[in-house]
Amino acid sequence: MFLPSNTADKLLFLIKLFIIIRIPTCGKNIHVIVHSAWQTFPAMRRSKCDDLFLKCLFYVLKFLGVAPMAIDNSPAPEKDSPRYVRFVASKLGVFYNGIIACLTVYPSYMTVRYLTSSEYTKNIELEKVIDEAQSTFAMITSTFIIVNICVRQKRAAILANQLSSIHSVIMDLAIDVGDDVRRNTIISYIKKIVFVNLVTTIVWVASTPPEEYQYLSYFIVMSFYNIIIHAMLLQYSLVLKLLQQLYRSVNADLSSLLKKSSSISDDNNCHLMLKRLKHLRQIHATLCQISQDVSNFYSLPMLFCVTHVFLTQIIYCYYVVMTLIVWNINEKPILVILNCVTLVTLLAVSMTILVRDAGVTAVESKSTGEIVSGSIDDCQDHEIERQLNVFSNYLLHKDVHFSVFNLFPLNESLLISIVGSITTYLVILLEFEVDSTKK
Repeated sequence: MFLPSNTADKLLFLIKLFIIIRIPTCGKNIHVIVHSAWQTFPAMRRSKCDDLFLKCLFYVLKFLGVAPMAIDNSPAPEKDSPRYVRFVASKLGVFYNGIIACLTVYPSYMTVRYLTSSEYTKNIELEKVIDEAQSTFAMITSTFIIVNICVRQKRAAILANQLSSIHSVIMDLAIDVGDDVRRNTIISYIKKIVFVNLVTTIVWVASTPPEEYQYLSYFIVMSFYNIIIHAMLLQYSLVLKLLQQLYRSVNADLSSLLKKSSSISDDNNCHLMLKRLKHLRQIHATLCQISQDVSNFYSLPMLFCVTHVFLTQIIYCYYVVMTLIVWNINEKPILVILNCVTLVTLLAVSMTILVRDAGVTAVESKSTGEIVSGSIDDCQDHEIERQLNVFSNYLLHKDVHFSVFNLFPLNESLLISIVGSITTYLVILLEFEVDSTKK
């Protein structure tokens, strides 16, 4: 029999051993029981680490101004109510976001002062206009995100509670896959998204040029705006990834349940299966409604964010290409060009993750219809077949998709449109610059 290395863990182990020995084992092997009981400890520690990670992530987003609500630590109103993390509106969060919104005024003044300084006016007029427009729109976008999330804080808390509640319900419905496995899968995906975004953000911040005060102050101001916008994109990506995994869990439960339909012989099992099938249909309907609410909630912020990403990609790609083709490389510090490249990469990664998660979530929601339709022909029980037909008819009228006010969809096709538009505008700007240089 193995013993844990940590002293505190040894003490817990001995206490558990003492309790188990005092309880009658009905002939079972005590070694097996103790070994099985001790195996739950790593899972408990891992669960606590995951909870700590999620709390830290929440407070980071709260610090950046995109999650002003607070975690409700009060006990559940009813003993039998499901346990899940609850969120409530926070006046302190509104006050904090108000401070952040006010702080955007002074950086805006610094940006305008730099763009109108004698050092910067040496640049060509087109470059000056482009920088002024880009910095102004970045300020407007970041300020709008902070103010919008404050105004709609109660709605954000309701959506967060709905997601937390449905996640708790689905995790309790595991048939063949354990709750820990599903939960760990969701956490691992969230960690991957956060890690990729964190690495690209660190590289981008590290490439900020520190040589000249004017360059440094300008890039610090722009970084302040871009980090807020990036945090909103990250938050939406995490919500979409959670929805995708919830749809996948429902589909896994549904597939496992329908595989057993052909072997059901007695009425009791048939009744239990019908009850479970109806429950899964209700969960899927709730997920579809939450998905639509999430899409509507993020539509307005995403309109500003996607527009900002589009403009920034054009402008920074223009600087990089012009430096390599037309301008002398010595006219701009290497770190300035590197900062442009890393910011383009950061925004490209953020948009790729966002539209990929949105597209995959929509596809996963449609997979439910394929599972139900494929099981109707193999069903042997008429009542179950009738319920499957009802489920199938319901799914025909459900179209889960994520868009920005139906102006453009959030899926992989948006990336192609953005790349094509950036290329077109970049060619126009380059031709204009080359013609101006010749004159």
